[in-house]
Amino acid sequence: MNMNKHLRHYLGRAAAGELVFPRCEECAAVFMPPRAACPACGTDALGWTPVGGAQGTIYSISRHSNEGSVALCEFEVLNTGTRFYGQLVGPGNQQAQIGQPVELTLAECTVSGMDAVDQGQLIPSIKLVEN
Repeated sequence: MNMNKHLRHYLGRAAAGELVFPRCEECAAVFMPPRAACPACGTDALGWTPVGGAQGTIYSISRHSNEGSVALCEFEVLNTGTRFYGQLVGPGNQQAQIGQPVELTLAECTVSGMDAVDQGQLIPSIKLVEN
C-alpha cells in the first residue's frame, strides 16, 4: 500500500492509543480517509478531532472466514456524515446486521498480510453497542 503522510499519521496516533479523524479548520467537515485537502471545501488547513466512542449504525457488512471469523463493516458516524470502514470486533460480530448500532474503538488488528499495519497493532475498529 502506498501510504501518504496523512494516513501514516492517523495510523500512528491509533497505535499510540488515540482515535482521531481529520477535521477541516475552515468548514469543520470531519472526513475519512485522511488526505491532503478537505473533500468539502478543498482547503489544506486540516487538524484532527477525537472520535473515540463515536456512535453510528452499520451501513454495509462483509464477512471473511479465512482469518478466524473477521467481519468488516462500514458505518455512518452520527452527526458527521462520515462513513468509516473497518474491522468489526467483539462478541456477536458474526451475527451483526445492517442497521445495528455500533461505536468506534481501538482494537488489535486481526488480519495478517496487510501492508499498512502489523497483526496485533492497535487500529481504529468498530464494535457493536451492547443493549
